[in-house]
Amino acid sequence: MKRFVRILATIILVGFISSCTSDNPILETDTKTLTPTELATIVKKRFFHDRTDVCLAVAVIEGVKTTPTFFCANPSHDRGYNKNTVFEIGSVTKTMQAALLADFVLSKKVTLNDPVINHLPVGFSVPTFAGKAIQLIHLATHTSGLPSLPSDFLPTNPDDPYANFSEVILRNSLRTITLNHEPGTAWNYSNLGAMLLSLSITNIGGESLDTLLQKKLFTPLKMNNATLSIRRSRTEAKGHIPGGKIVPAWNFMTSLAGVGGVRASLQDMIQYAKGQLGQIISPITPALEKTQILVSSAAEHGGPPDMGLGWIIMSLDGHSWIAHEGGTGGFSSFIAINRADQRAVIILADTTFGNFGGLGSLGLHLMDKNQPLETPRLVTTPKKKLLSALQGSYVVDGVNVQLSYKNKQLYFQAAGESKIALGYDSKGDFYPLNIDALLTPKITPKGYTFIWTQDGVAVEAVRITPP
Repeated sequence: MKRFVRILATIILVGFISSCTSDNPILETDTKTLTPTELATIVKKRFFHDRTDVCLAVAVIEGVKTTPTFFCANPSHDRGYNKNTVFEIGSVTKTMQAALLADFVLSKKVTLNDPVINHLPVGFSVPTFAGKAIQLIHLATHTSGLPSLPSDFLPTNPDDPYANFSEVILRNSLRTITLNHEPGTAWNYSNLGAMLLSLSITNIGGESLDTLLQKKLFTPLKMNNATLSIRRSRTEAKGHIPGGKIVPAWNFMTSLAGVGGVRASLQDMIQYAKGQLGQIISPITPALEKTQILVSSAAEHGGPPDMGLGWIIMSLDGHSWIAHEGGTGGFSSFIAINRADQRAVIILADTTFGNFGGLGSLGLHLMDKNQPLETPRLVTTPKKKLLSALQGSYVVDGVNVQLSYKNKQLYFQAAGESKIALGYDSKGDFYPLNIDALLTPKITPKGYTFIWTQDGVAVEAVRITPP
C-alpha cells in the first residue's frame, strides 16, 4: 500500500522535563526494590496479548540489585531472548555519542561553544543566523535550528531509510537550509543535527565512530555485544512491525551513525546504566557524569525539555532523572537513569512503537509506580454503527481513499491500489495487518473522519462524501 506521507525516518523520542541529577552513594539495601515476580507482573499487565505481538527484554536497577525479565505478548511466539540478545537501540545512541563529546571537552580538545564548522571536513558549510554560528552544544541539545531531516531527502529503500544517507547528502543538504531563528533559542529534535555531530566527533577523534565507541565506552564498561558496525551478532533479534511481521534491519554510514546506529543487548545496557550511575569506574566516568549536567534549560530555549548532553532531564515525584527513548523500523528502546537514588530502567523491544508514542507508559511506571500504566491493545470487533459512519470517500495527503465495510470488517482502498482489510483494537484504532499504520476515527461537527498515522506522522483525512 502507498505511503501517504513522505518517509521521515523518525527515530523516536519522548520529551521529558526536569532539573539536573546529583551524586549519592550506592544504596546497599532497599526494602522497596522490585522482585522478579513483581517486575514480570507489571510487564505482563501492560503487554499480555497485545496485538503488536512484541517481545521485550526489561531490567530495573535499584542500588546494587539488578532485576531482569523477558516477556512476549503472545506466549506461543516466545522468541527465546536472554541478556545477550542484541537489539537495535535507535536514538539512545545519541546519549553515547554525547559521552564522546563530553570526553573531548574534558580533555580540552574542544569546547562546547566551538562552532561546528571548525570540526568538519573541507568543503562543508553550515548555515548561520544573523552571524550566529551553530555550536557543538546546540547539536547535542537539539537547539541548532536544523530540521529533523532535509526536506528533499527521499530514502532509496523506505524499509532501511538511512542506508543511503551519506556525507555527500549531508554536505549538500546543509547548503540549502536556512535557519529560522538563532541557534540555542528554540528546541527542535533534529536527526540531521545528530548526524552532523557524529561527523564532527569522528573528525575530532581522528578515528571512526565505531572505533571511538569501542575504545572509550563499550570496552571500559564491558558492553561486550555492543557495536555500531553493520556486522551481525549470532544472537541478534529480528525487528518487527506491530502484528509480528519481520522487517529489515536499519543501517547507517558509520561516520553518521551516532543518530541511532548502536546495537546492544540487555546486559550491555545494564552495564551502560551502571556506568551512568557511577557503579562502574573507568576513564569514561567523568564524561558520563558531564552528560547528565543541565546545559540547556527550557527557559533558555523557550520551552521543555531541559537538556543535558544528549539526555532529556525530567522530574517525577520530586526525583530527578535523565532519560531517552529510541526506535528504528523494527525496534523500540527506553532508558532512564536516576543517579541520586541509584535507580535505572531499561526496556528493549523487538517491535516498532513509533505510531503508539513509544515505550513511555511502561518506562514511566517503572520509574514511578504512581504513573499510569497503559493496558494492552487487544484485538476486538468494531460496532456496525461506527463502520457505517466511517464509510465514504476521503482525501489523505492528496490521495483519494475509499472506506467501506462488510460483515463488521472495515476496508481501505487508496486510488490505484488494492482494497485491504483493517483490524480493530481495544484502543479504538483500525490498522492494516501487514503495514505499520493506524486509522483513528475522529468525530467532527459534520460527522466522522479519521487520522492516518504512518512513520510517526499523523495526517487528518478530508471527507468528500457526506456522512
